[in-house]
Amino acid sequence: MSSLSSGRLRPPATLRIVILALGIALAVGTLACAAQPKKGQAAPALEVKDLNGRTFSLKEELKRGPVFVSFWATWCQPCREEFPLVSRLAREWQTKGVRFISVAVWDREDAVRRFVREQKPAQRVAVDQNKKVYNDWDLDAVPASFLVGRDGKIAAFYDLFDAKDLPALRADIRRALRAYGR
Repeated sequence: MSSLSSGRLRPPATLRIVILALGIALAVGTLACAAQPKKGQAAPALEVKDLNGRTFSLKEELKRGPVFVSFWATWCQPCREEFPLVSRLAREWQTKGVRFISVAVWDREDAVRRFVREQKPAQRVAVDQNKKVYNDWDLDAVPASFLVGRDGKIAAFYDLFDAKDLPALRADIRRALRAYGR
């Protein structure tokens, strides 16, 4: 029921709560979408230990070639389907100088190790156990993959891809390699 106590017509409390919730959801959604790195923007720093204990530094790897960074999780079905495709790209392009790292986020290391034992990926794999990388990159969902070019900027972004998208990804990788004279 409406209230007339101050001479103004006020919507019922339930409607005010719904309007407030929608406003908050819109604001949070806008912030999340605006934060994730976009094509042409500088890639955030990335330094992680892979499952073999070796440091992977985006800054250092970019000296050798473009870097394909994929964020995924073992509990994410689309990620589990995309992971072998990233591995296929890694097998195809690592010999040509492209670096690959798959960073598991919001995941347990034991689950990631089990999955990696089954999949035998070509790319390096790391676990973002403290959510630092996830937060630094302002990700709003997984899977999310980025191709980072020689200039340290995002050359391409893929929020989910499947086998039919591989030709476009290969074209992006070829463009990124040209900056290295390859």
